[in-house]
Amino acid sequence: MSQAKTLETLLDDARQTVKTDSYPMSIGELAGMYEREEIVLRPEYQRYFRWSPEQKSKLIESILIGLPLPSIFVSQDNDGDWEVVDGMQRLSTIFDFMGILKPELTENEYYKPFHQLTDELFYLGQFKGKGWKDLGRRIQLDIKRSKVQLTILLRETDLDAKFELFQRLNSGGTAISGQELRNAIMAGSRPKTLKWFEELAEDTHFKSVCGLADRDLVTRFDVELVLRFVAFLSPEIDNLPKAKGVDIFLTSALRKILDDEDFDYDGFEEIFRKTFKKIKAAWGDDALKYKNRPGTGKFSISFFEAVALGVAQNLHDLPSKDELKKRIESAGTQAAFKSASGSGKNAQRRIPELLLFGKKHFGNG
Repeated sequence: MSQAKTLETLLDDARQTVKTDSYPMSIGELAGMYEREEIVLRPEYQRYFRWSPEQKSKLIESILIGLPLPSIFVSQDNDGDWEVVDGMQRLSTIFDFMGILKPELTENEYYKPFHQLTDELFYLGQFKGKGWKDLGRRIQLDIKRSKVQLTILLRETDLDAKFELFQRLNSGGTAISGQELRNAIMAGSRPKTLKWFEELAEDTHFKSVCGLADRDLVTRFDVELVLRFVAFLSPEIDNLPKAKGVDIFLTSALRKILDDEDFDYDGFEEIFRKTFKKIKAAWGDDALKYKNRPGTGKFSISFFEAVALGVAQNLHDLPSKDELKKRIESAGTQAAFKSASGSGKNAQRRIPELLLFGKKHFGNG
Protein backbone atom coordinates (compact mmCIF):
# COMPACT_ATOMS: atom_id res chain seq x y z
CA MET A 1 0.00 0.00 0.00
CA SER A 2 1.38 3.42 -0.98
CA GLN A 3 2.03 6.11 1.63
CA ALA A 4 -0.82 8.22 0.20
CA LYS A 5 -3.25 5.30 0.49
CA THR A 6 -2.13 4.67 4.07
CA LEU A 7 -2.77 8.29 4.98
CA GLU A 8 -6.17 8.14 3.29
CA THR A 9 -7.08 5.07 5.34
CA LEU A 10 -5.97 6.73 8.57
CA LEU A 11 -8.01 9.82 7.71
CA ASP A 12 -11.10 7.75 6.90
CA ASP A 13 -10.79 5.93 10.25
CA ALA A 14 -10.44 9.21 12.17
CA ARG A 15 -13.50 10.64 10.45
CA GLN A 16 -15.51 7.64 11.60
CA THR A 17 -14.98 8.61 15.27
CA VAL A 18 -16.92 11.86 14.80
CA LYS A 19 -20.37 11.65 13.24
CA THR A 20 -22.11 14.96 12.65
CA ASP A 21 -24.96 16.66 10.88
CA SER A 22 -25.13 20.39 10.18
CA TYR A 23 -27.74 22.91 9.09
CA PRO A 24 -28.90 26.47 9.91
CA MET A 25 -31.67 27.15 12.39
CA SER A 26 -33.34 30.39 13.44
CA ILE A 27 -33.00 31.75 16.96
CA GLY A 28 -36.79 31.49 17.22
CA GLU A 29 -36.66 27.77 16.42
CA LEU A 30 -33.92 27.23 18.98
CA ALA A 31 -35.86 29.20 21.59
CA GLY A 32 -38.91 27.04 20.94
CA MET A 33 -36.88 23.83 21.29
CA TYR A 34 -35.41 25.16 24.53
CA GLU A 35 -38.86 25.94 25.94
CA ARG A 36 -39.98 22.40 25.00
CA GLU A 37 -36.87 21.03 26.76
CA GLU A 38 -35.47 19.56 23.55
CA ILE A 39 -32.25 21.55 24.01
CA VAL A 40 -30.42 21.08 27.30
CA LEU A 41 -28.37 23.87 28.91
CA ARG A 42 -26.87 22.20 31.94
CA PRO A 43 -27.32 24.55 34.92
CA GLU A 44 -24.24 23.20 36.66
CA TYR A 45 -22.11 24.45 33.74
CA GLN A 46 -23.16 28.04 34.50
CA ARG A 47 -20.48 28.54 37.13
CA TYR A 48 -17.75 27.66 34.63
CA PHE A 49 -18.54 30.40 32.12
CA ARG A 50 -17.29 33.88 32.78
CA TRP A 51 -18.79 36.24 30.24
CA SER A 52 -19.12 39.85 31.32
CA PRO A 53 -22.25 41.99 30.72
CA GLU A 54 -20.26 43.79 28.01
CA GLN A 55 -19.56 40.54 26.17
CA LYS A 56 -23.23 39.62 26.39
CA SER A 57 -24.32 43.01 25.07
CA LYS A 58 -21.94 42.75 22.11
CA LEU A 59 -23.42 39.35 21.23
CA ILE A 60 -26.92 40.83 21.09
CA GLU A 61 -25.59 43.81 19.12
CA SER A 62 -24.01 41.42 16.60
CA ILE A 63 -27.37 39.72 16.10
CA LEU A 64 -29.16 43.04 15.74
CA ILE A 65 -26.86 44.31 12.99
CA GLY A 66 -26.80 40.96 11.19
CA LEU A 67 -23.28 39.73 11.84
CA PRO A 68 -22.89 35.95 11.45
CA LEU A 69 -22.56 34.06 14.72
CA PRO A 70 -20.14 31.19 15.36
CA SER A 71 -21.61 27.72 15.00
CA ILE A 72 -23.37 26.12 17.94
CA PHE A 73 -22.30 22.53 18.65
CA VAL A 74 -24.72 20.18 20.34
CA SER A 75 -24.48 16.54 21.31
CA GLN A 76 -27.44 14.26 20.64
CA ASP A 77 -28.35 12.01 23.56
CA ASN A 78 -30.09 8.65 23.49
CA ASP A 79 -33.51 10.34 23.74
CA GLY A 80 -32.81 12.56 20.75
CA ASP A 81 -32.45 15.74 22.80
CA TRP A 82 -29.54 18.08 22.17
CA GLU A 83 -27.11 18.94 24.95
CA VAL A 84 -25.05 22.03 24.21
CA VAL A 85 -21.35 21.23 23.86
CA ASP A 86 -20.12 24.60 22.60
CA GLY A 87 -22.35 27.66 22.67
CA MET A 88 -23.71 27.44 26.21
CA GLN A 89 -22.93 31.06 26.99
CA ARG A 90 -24.22 32.35 23.65
CA LEU A 91 -27.55 30.56 23.94
CA SER A 92 -28.03 31.31 27.64
CA THR A 93 -27.31 34.99 26.92
CA ILE A 94 -29.87 35.11 24.11
CA PHE A 95 -32.53 33.24 26.09
CA ASP A 96 -31.88 35.38 29.18
CA PHE A 97 -32.27 38.58 27.14
CA MET A 98 -35.52 37.20 25.68
CA GLY A 99 -36.76 36.42 29.20
CA ILE A 100 -37.14 32.66 28.73
CA LEU A 101 -34.12 31.35 30.64
CA LYS A 102 -35.35 28.64 33.00
CA PRO A 103 -35.19 28.96 36.81
CA GLU A 104 -32.59 26.19 37.20
CA LEU A 105 -30.09 28.51 35.49
CA THR A 106 -31.20 31.71 37.18
CA GLU A 107 -31.73 30.54 40.75
CA ASN A 108 -28.12 30.00 41.80
CA GLU A 109 -25.27 32.04 43.18
CA TYR A 110 -23.46 32.24 39.84
CA TYR A 111 -26.30 33.75 37.86
CA LYS A 112 -25.93 37.39 36.90
CA PRO A 113 -29.12 38.73 35.26
CA PHE A 114 -28.86 40.10 31.73
CA HIS A 115 -32.03 41.89 30.73
CA GLN A 116 -30.67 45.21 29.43
CA LEU A 117 -27.91 46.19 27.01
CA THR A 118 -24.90 47.95 28.51
CA ASP A 119 -23.10 51.04 27.20
CA GLU A 120 -20.29 48.97 25.63
CA LEU A 121 -21.97 48.99 22.20
CA PHE A 122 -19.99 50.03 19.12
CA TYR A 123 -22.73 50.37 16.48
CA LEU A 124 -25.90 50.89 18.52
CA GLY A 125 -24.99 53.24 21.35
CA GLN A 126 -28.57 54.50 21.60
CA PHE A 127 -29.70 50.97 22.53
CA LYS A 128 -28.04 51.32 25.94
CA GLY A 129 -30.38 50.21 28.71
CA LYS A 130 -32.87 48.65 26.30
CA GLY A 131 -34.42 45.27 27.08
CA TRP A 132 -36.34 42.72 25.02
CA LYS A 133 -39.73 44.40 25.51
CA ASP A 134 -38.29 47.79 24.55
CA LEU A 135 -37.30 46.58 21.09
CA GLY A 136 -40.80 46.25 19.69
CA ARG A 137 -42.32 43.47 17.61
CA ARG A 138 -40.40 44.07 14.37
CA ILE A 139 -36.95 44.00 15.95
CA GLN A 140 -37.92 41.02 18.09
CA LEU A 141 -38.94 39.14 14.93
CA ASP A 142 -35.67 40.13 13.25
CA ILE A 143 -33.79 38.55 16.15
CA LYS A 144 -35.96 35.42 16.12
CA ARG A 145 -35.44 34.99 12.37
CA SER A 146 -31.65 35.37 12.59
CA LYS A 147 -29.93 32.14 11.60
CA VAL A 148 -27.33 30.18 13.53
CA GLN A 149 -25.40 27.27 12.07
CA LEU A 150 -25.98 24.11 14.11
CA THR A 151 -23.53 21.22 14.13
CA ILE A 152 -24.92 18.10 15.80
CA LEU A 153 -22.59 15.45 17.20
CA LEU A 154 -24.70 12.37 16.65
CA ARG A 155 -25.13 9.85 19.43
CA GLU A 156 -22.67 7.48 17.72
CA THR A 157 -19.78 9.86 18.42
CA ASP A 158 -17.25 8.51 20.93
CA LEU A 159 -17.41 10.18 24.39
CA ASP A 160 -13.68 10.95 24.41
CA ALA A 161 -14.01 12.50 20.97
CA LYS A 162 -16.81 14.74 22.31
CA PHE A 163 -14.56 15.93 25.15
CA GLU A 164 -11.72 16.66 22.72
CA LEU A 165 -14.12 18.56 20.48
CA PHE A 166 -15.38 20.64 23.40
CA GLN A 167 -11.80 21.61 24.24
CA ARG A 168 -11.05 22.46 20.63
CA LEU A 169 -14.29 24.24 19.79
CA ASN A 170 -14.82 26.28 22.94
CA SER A 171 -14.98 29.85 21.72
CA GLY A 172 -16.38 33.24 22.48
CA GLY A 173 -15.31 34.65 25.83
CA THR A 174 -12.99 33.01 28.31
CA ALA A 175 -12.09 29.45 27.38
CA ILE A 176 -13.07 26.73 29.79
CA SER A 177 -10.31 24.46 31.07
CA GLY A 178 -10.39 20.69 30.95
CA GLN A 179 -10.90 20.46 34.70
CA GLU A 180 -13.70 23.00 34.67
CA LEU A 181 -15.49 20.76 32.18
CA ARG A 182 -14.80 17.69 34.32
CA ASN A 183 -16.16 19.54 37.35
CA ALA A 184 -19.30 20.29 35.40
CA ILE A 185 -19.60 16.62 34.45
CA MET A 186 -19.34 15.69 38.14
CA ALA A 187 -21.80 18.37 39.18
CA GLY A 188 -24.32 16.97 36.74
CA SER A 189 -23.91 13.27 37.44
CA ARG A 190 -22.57 12.97 40.98
CA PRO A 191 -22.35 16.21 43.00
CA LYS A 192 -21.01 14.38 46.07
CA THR A 193 -17.94 13.33 44.09
CA LEU A 194 -17.31 16.91 43.02
CA LYS A 195 -17.63 18.00 46.64
CA TRP A 196 -15.10 15.32 47.64
CA PHE A 197 -12.54 16.54 45.10
CA GLU A 198 -13.10 20.17 46.03
CA GLU A 199 -12.73 19.43 49.75
CA LEU A 200 -9.40 17.66 49.15
CA ALA A 201 -8.27 20.66 47.09
CA GLU A 202 -8.90 22.78 50.20
CA ASP A 203 -6.61 20.64 52.37
CA THR A 204 -4.36 23.13 54.16
CA HIS A 205 -1.17 21.11 53.74
CA PHE A 206 -1.82 20.53 50.03
CA LYS A 207 -2.47 24.23 49.44
CA SER A 208 0.60 25.18 51.45
CA VAL A 209 3.13 22.98 49.67
CA CYS A 210 1.75 23.66 46.16
CA GLY A 211 1.49 27.45 46.44
CA LEU A 212 -0.64 27.72 43.31
CA ALA A 213 -1.12 31.04 41.56
CA ASP A 214 -4.55 32.69 41.54
CA ARG A 215 -5.05 31.98 37.82
CA ASP A 216 -4.59 28.25 38.53
CA LEU A 217 -7.27 28.39 41.20
CA VAL A 218 -9.67 30.19 38.85
CA THR A 219 -9.42 27.38 36.28
CA ARG A 220 -9.55 24.75 39.08
CA PHE A 221 -6.10 23.36 38.41
CA ASP A 222 -6.05 22.55 42.12
CA VAL A 223 -8.90 20.08 41.62
CA GLU A 224 -7.11 18.67 38.58
CA LEU A 225 -4.08 17.98 40.76
CA VAL A 226 -6.27 16.00 43.16
CA LEU A 227 -7.61 13.98 40.22
CA ARG A 228 -4.08 13.44 38.90
CA PHE A 229 -2.99 12.23 42.33
CA VAL A 230 -5.85 9.73 42.52
CA ALA A 231 -5.67 8.58 38.89
CA PHE A 232 -1.89 8.13 38.90
CA LEU A 233 -2.07 5.96 42.03
CA SER A 234 -4.84 3.80 40.59
CA PRO A 235 -4.57 0.87 38.14
CA GLU A 236 -5.90 3.31 35.54
CA ILE A 237 -2.32 4.65 35.15
CA ASP A 238 -1.55 1.67 32.90
CA ASN A 239 -3.82 3.23 30.26
CA LEU A 240 -1.97 6.56 30.16
CA PRO A 241 0.64 5.60 27.53
CA LYS A 242 -2.18 4.60 25.16
CA ALA A 243 -4.27 7.72 25.75
CA LYS A 244 -4.53 10.47 23.15
CA GLY A 245 -3.61 13.08 25.75
CA VAL A 246 -3.54 13.68 29.49
CA ASP A 247 -6.87 15.56 29.45
CA ILE A 248 -8.51 12.64 27.67
CA PHE A 249 -6.91 10.21 30.13
CA LEU A 250 -8.06 12.21 33.17
CA THR A 251 -11.62 12.41 31.86
CA SER A 252 -11.64 8.67 31.22
CA ALA A 253 -10.23 8.01 34.70
CA LEU A 254 -12.89 10.28 36.22
CA ARG A 255 -15.60 8.45 34.32
CA LYS A 256 -14.37 5.17 35.85
CA ILE A 257 -14.55 6.71 39.33
CA LEU A 258 -18.07 8.00 38.72
CA ASP A 259 -19.20 4.57 37.49
CA ASP A 260 -17.56 2.66 40.35
CA GLU A 261 -20.04 2.21 43.19
CA ASP A 262 -17.26 0.68 45.32
CA PHE A 263 -14.63 3.34 44.73
CA ASP A 264 -12.48 3.70 47.86
CA TYR A 265 -13.00 7.40 48.61
CA ASP A 266 -11.92 7.03 52.24
CA GLY A 267 -8.73 5.17 51.35
CA PHE A 268 -7.61 7.68 48.73
CA GLU A 269 -8.50 10.60 50.99
CA GLU A 270 -6.33 9.16 53.77
CA ILE A 271 -3.37 8.72 51.41
CA PHE A 272 -3.83 12.23 49.99
CA ARG A 273 -4.00 14.02 53.33
CA LYS A 274 -1.14 12.04 54.88
CA THR A 275 1.08 12.64 51.85
CA PHE A 276 0.86 16.41 51.95
CA LYS A 277 1.03 16.51 55.72
CA LYS A 278 4.34 14.62 55.53
CA ILE A 279 5.72 16.93 52.83
CA LYS A 280 4.67 20.04 54.75
CA ALA A 281 6.17 18.73 58.01
CA ALA A 282 9.46 17.79 56.35
CA TRP A 283 10.03 20.76 54.06
CA GLY A 284 7.43 23.48 54.66
CA ASP A 285 5.52 25.94 52.47
CA ASP A 286 6.01 25.95 48.67
CA ALA A 287 7.84 22.62 48.69
CA LEU A 288 6.50 21.79 45.24
CA LYS A 289 7.59 25.00 43.62
CA TYR A 290 10.75 24.22 41.74
CA LYS A 291 13.20 26.03 39.53
CA ASN A 292 16.74 25.29 40.70
CA ARG A 293 15.70 23.94 44.09
CA PRO A 294 12.49 23.40 46.08
CA GLY A 295 10.68 26.56 47.12
CA THR A 296 11.84 28.60 44.13
CA GLY A 297 10.07 29.69 40.99
CA LYS A 298 6.49 28.61 40.42
CA PHE A 299 4.62 25.38 40.99
CA SER A 300 6.19 22.53 39.02
CA ILE A 301 3.95 19.75 37.72
CA SER A 302 6.97 17.49 37.18
CA PHE A 303 8.16 18.05 40.75
CA PHE A 304 4.61 17.35 41.98
CA GLU A 305 4.54 14.07 40.05
CA ALA A 306 7.93 13.01 41.37
CA VAL A 307 7.71 14.17 44.99
CA ALA A 308 4.02 13.95 45.95
CA LEU A 309 3.42 10.69 44.14
CA GLY A 310 6.77 9.35 45.32
CA VAL A 311 5.92 10.05 48.94
CA ALA A 312 2.41 8.63 48.46
CA GLN A 313 3.81 5.36 47.10
CA ASN A 314 6.01 5.00 50.19
CA LEU A 315 3.70 6.21 52.95
CA HIS A 316 4.15 3.03 54.99
CA ASP A 317 7.92 2.99 54.61
CA LEU A 318 9.13 6.59 54.53
CA PRO A 319 12.53 7.66 55.88
CA SER A 320 12.79 9.95 58.89
CA LYS A 321 11.55 13.53 58.72
CA ASP A 322 15.08 14.92 58.33
CA GLU A 323 15.94 12.36 55.67
CA LEU A 324 12.70 13.07 53.84
CA LYS A 325 13.62 16.75 53.71
CA LYS A 326 17.02 15.86 52.21
CA ARG A 327 15.40 13.70 49.57
CA ILE A 328 12.96 16.43 48.62
CA GLU A 329 15.94 18.79 48.36
CA SER A 330 17.89 16.37 46.16
CA ALA A 331 15.04 15.07 43.97
CA GLY A 332 15.44 17.71 41.28
CA THR A 333 19.19 17.13 40.97
CA GLN A 334 18.87 13.41 40.18
CA ALA A 335 19.70 12.28 36.66
CA ALA A 336 16.50 10.21 36.46
CA PHE A 337 14.37 13.25 37.32
CA LYS A 338 16.16 15.46 34.79
CA SER A 339 15.82 12.81 32.10
CA ALA A 340 12.11 12.23 32.73
CA SER A 341 11.18 15.90 33.03
CA GLY A 342 13.43 17.24 30.27
CA SER A 343 12.24 18.87 27.09
CA GLY A 344 11.02 16.58 24.36
CA LYS A 345 9.19 14.21 26.71
CA ASN A 346 5.46 14.10 26.23
CA ALA A 347 3.29 13.61 29.30
CA GLN A 348 2.44 10.01 28.48
CA ARG A 349 6.15 9.14 28.77
CA ARG A 350 7.10 11.68 31.45
CA ILE A 351 4.54 10.73 34.07
CA PRO A 352 5.24 6.97 34.31
CA GLU A 353 8.99 7.68 34.44
CA LEU A 354 8.56 10.25 37.21
CA LEU A 355 6.29 7.92 39.18
CA LEU A 356 8.93 5.19 38.99
CA PHE A 357 11.67 7.64 39.97
CA GLY A 358 9.65 8.93 42.94
CA LYS A 359 8.90 5.43 44.14
CA LYS A 360 12.59 4.59 44.25
CA HIS A 361 13.85 7.96 45.47
CA PHE A 362 11.57 8.18 48.50
CA GLY A 363 11.67 4.50 49.42
CA ASN A 364 13.37 3.44 52.62
CA GLY A 365 14.87 0.31 51.13
